[in-house]
Formats: sequence, C-alpha cells, structure tokens
Amino acid sequence: MSTPESPLSSQDIARIISHMNEDHADSVLAYAQHFGRLPEASAAQIVTLDENTLTIQAKVGDEVRNIKIPFKHSLESTHDAHMTMIQMSKAAKRALSHLE
Repeated sequence: MSTPESPLSSQDIARIISHMNEDHADSVLAYAQHFGRLPEASAAQIVTLDENTLTIQAKVGDEVRNIKIPFKHSLESTHDAHMTMIQMSKAAKRALSHLE
C-alpha cells in the first residue's frame, strides 16, 4: 500500500518492473544507453524504482553496471509512471536513432 511519502505501493513497483523487463526490454535498454550514457550497453533490466529514480542493471561487455536515472519529476501515480516511462522511451529511442 502506498504511504503519504510514496504514491507507489511495493506491489505497483513490482508490477511495473516486471512489465517493463518482460514486455519492454527494448525501452529499458534505450534508457540505459541514452539516459544512463551507456551507448555500448547490450542488455539492461530495471532492478528497482521509486517515485524519483529508476535503477537499471546494464551489461557492457563482460561487465555489469548499476545506473540510477532520475525522473524529471516525482511520480504521482501508476498512471504518471506509465506516461513518464513512455515519454522517456520515445525520447531515448529518438536520440539513439540519430547516432546510427
């Protein structure tokens, strides 16, 4: 259950992480490559998130790196998380397409 300090419950967070890692691995990788400034990353998964930060584990060569990506604003709800992550995905993929 969410608390006054956190608009996202632990169940919300687990559901978001599972959904993103299972259904949107391309977006998670794009987050790591663009926002995490690891264009050489070959794989990535979200390990945790809260209303302010997304933490991703990215594979770069034989190394695994943990990176924290701050959201532009504090997430206010699961809907806000959903919309924010869609916007981030579009921005990251657009920026990365200019590098090709």
